[in-house]
Amino acid sequence: MCIRDRDYTRPEAEKEMSSILALQRFAVVIDDNRGCLSRWFGKMEPQSVRASMLALAVTAIGGGVLSLPFVCKLCGLVFGIILLILGYATSMWSFSMIIGVTERIGTTRSFKEFCLKTGGNKLMLFYNMTVIFTIYGTLIGYQVIISTLIQRILKSFEVPNSEDYKVLHTVILSCVVIFPVCLLKSVNNLRYATILSLTSITYTCVVLIVELPMYWSNSKTERKITLFNLDWGFFDAFGITFFAFMSQTGFFAATEKLEKRDSSHLNAITVRAVTINLAFYFLITCAGFLSTLDDTKGLIIDRAPPFEGKDYAMIIAQILITCSLTIGVPLNYVPVRSAVFEQIFTHHEYTFPRGLISALIFASTTCFFTVYIPGIQTVLSIVGGFGCVAISYIVPLIGYLSVFRDQPKRCYVYILISSTLVAIGFGAAINAILELVWKQLSSKSSSSSNKNLSLIHI
Repeated sequence: MCIRDRDYTRPEAEKEMSSILALQRFAVVIDDNRGCLSRWFGKMEPQSVRASMLALAVTAIGGGVLSLPFVCKLCGLVFGIILLILGYATSMWSFSMIIGVTERIGTTRSFKEFCLKTGGNKLMLFYNMTVIFTIYGTLIGYQVIISTLIQRILKSFEVPNSEDYKVLHTVILSCVVIFPVCLLKSVNNLRYATILSLTSITYTCVVLIVELPMYWSNSKTERKITLFNLDWGFFDAFGITFFAFMSQTGFFAATEKLEKRDSSHLNAITVRAVTINLAFYFLITCAGFLSTLDDTKGLIIDRAPPFEGKDYAMIIAQILITCSLTIGVPLNYVPVRSAVFEQIFTHHEYTFPRGLISALIFASTTCFFTVYIPGIQTVLSIVGGFGCVAISYIVPLIGYLSVFRDQPKRCYVYILISSTLVAIGFGAAINAILELVWKQLSSKSSSSSNKNLSLIHI
């Protein structure tokens, strides 16, 4: 007799019916769990939400995140975490503007197309110049990090006077590495370098977490955690945070192959991607700052080991970061070179004479700035305050205002928010520039006074 033919009105059949219903509910749960597992850990197609989410998340993760622990040194642990949350919230707000505009103007495959459809050629020119400035500054930051890490690696292997040859290291780096790689016509063969960058940053994060207890157990002095600190360094902390969360330029490339590009899917991608970034940044920030506290430097892996002897785990991290950033130079330089050629030449195709001249200019100017800039935090404050703020908040706001003129109240609120963020960002950049100029003038005056004293002594 079939199950459906049984009479479940009889008392003795009630238990059998309840067991059948329980089995049905269990089967549904199993089926749902398999669906979740397949969505989370199954094969990842290029047009899937997970692929777009990871591509967008990786866009923001780079060498600049290694300066996030320095934010806590500048403004304290609590304010540092608050800045991370603020960077997360403002980044989500920026993406919401971009998605809202994209939904109204139709299919948009690049940021340039976004600018053309909303602000015309003027907005596109502003965007191009901002991107050139941002990536150029980022590449200077790369060289500052590479130069710092080379000195730290040499010091780890007890090379004498390694810190006294910063200029020599930088010049050799520019001539032997930076200049040749900038002559490349294309970077298609380096398209998998992002994997190396992500691997090196992840490995560094693991080392920071593992070594955190060692710094506390081997400390010979009382360790005090600064929770709050308000001074002019607060502006630098803002600039570094803005730089860390800037991934808007990769939004359209990350979602280009997405099968469904409606607002719900795009919002889901941005929320998950920026949340991944926030969690990753939180781990690096807390593990890095709580290890070295007030001794935290602008680059968290530029630090003394927690024990006597060589810290080979951190040396490996330093070598990996150095290699990934060196490969990252041509990956970022070639698009900037193409953008410059588009602005200058009518026929903007690559030729060897053009490539040679642009590589010479780039290598020499970045070498000059790398020598005179005291640390990576200065670069990130300037680039984050000017370039990243403009790309993340000014360009999307202009696009939003041009499309949503029928919502004046919301536009006024967005203008107020964006104006506040731009004022803070520009303030951070100006403050970093003034500090840089003051340090250079102070060093020159001190060196001249030392020379005068030596002459008097003679």
